[in-house]
Amino acid sequence: MSTHTPNFNLEKPDADEFYDVSVPNANMDIIDNKLKGLDQQLITHSAETIKWAFAYSTMVQSIPSNIVTDLVFNKLQNFNNADIAKIDSNGNIKLKKGVYIVIGQVEFSPNPSGIRRIKINSILQQAPGASNSAEYDYLSTSDITNITSDDTKLTIEVYQNSGATLNTRDAGFVSVKIFKVGDL
Repeated sequence: MSTHTPNFNLEKPDADEFYDVSVPNANMDIIDNKLKGLDQQLITHSAETIKWAFAYSTMVQSIPSNIVTDLVFNKLQNFNNADIAKIDSNGNIKLKKGVYIVIGQVEFSPNPSGIRRIKINSILQQAPGASNSAEYDYLSTSDITNITSDDTKLTIEVYQNSGATLNTRDAGFVSVKIFKVGDL
């Protein structure tokens, strides 16, 4: 005779019973319904509790050829009472102690030659070639980083070697999303 699990009441046929496809199908329906409920709880919980910030620049920034350049930021919004990030007087993002997922993006003005790179701390993303002259070069990268003390600078560097100074695109095309996902 079948038994049932204590938590979700899944049916567990005995070894001497014939296989009945309706038993695992019914168990899968129970599991699917429980997981859907957990999924909805997670979405609601995450949207309400994850502390995050959005930093961006409203300025066009000039990136010289063959020089690693720190991006600077002049606007910051903290969400869900985050208070996890600030921008100092030099345009650097400073984070409080914690574990973060960081997503950075930059868009360069059009230029048909050279490569473009963006780097968050030590994570690098490179565009293997430049776009044609009618399009912008968009780069994005992400990193999971441990910030071990308050007011630690988040390094966002870019590099390009087109042979000329390239500008970033204006208003919001240099940006960083910062999600605090844990404490240290």
